Amino acid sequence: MNYRIVAFLIIGLAFFGLSLANDNDVVTSKFHRKHSGKPDPSGWVAATSTKGGYSVRLPCIFDDFTETQGAEKRYVLECLHGDYKKFVVKKIEYRNIEQAKQKFRKIRENFEFLFSVTESKYQGNPSIESSGSSPGECMYMQTVYAQSSVIFMTAMDNETPKCPNLEAMSRQFFNSLIFNKN
Repeated sequence: MNYRIVAFLIIGLAFFGLSLANDNDVVTSKFHRKHSGKPDPSGWVAATSTKGGYSVRLPCIFDDFTETQGAEKRYVLECLHGDYKKFVVKKIEYRNIEQAKQKFRKIRENFEFLFSVTESKYQGNPSIESSGSSPGECMYMQTVYAQSSVIFMTAMDNETPKCPNLEAMSRQFFNSLIFNKN
């Protein structure tokens, strides 16, 4: 496994596990729906987070759950496409806008060290796109800062020859994010 991909995963996990939570806090998950959704004729599924206030389109049926660790809540939609592709959206809501801004800046600094990073706007919100690959895997990520929350979207594949296909799928996935009113 490529050290850059491992580092990428560690940074991503640290982003979610250490932002507001204490390392000693137990992570609990509450599933709202498992194996949900019905693919449309193109094979994609409309998925709305039960508690997170967002929607996306995923290329497979999905799980919808909330992770809690200490005071932190993460609103998650994820799906496994075939045996190798995984698509995940995690939204973390912070106590205030400044915490979210700091986390977003830190993500950019960490990813810039390891991967190509592109800054852009998504629906008027600051956004970071990152990608990485090794001989056995590839990953595309988009992180969006939206007021007092950060949305972290990941598409990964463990079959490198299919990475160009994953890039196109990740673009469709990233562009489908909609912020809903709770």
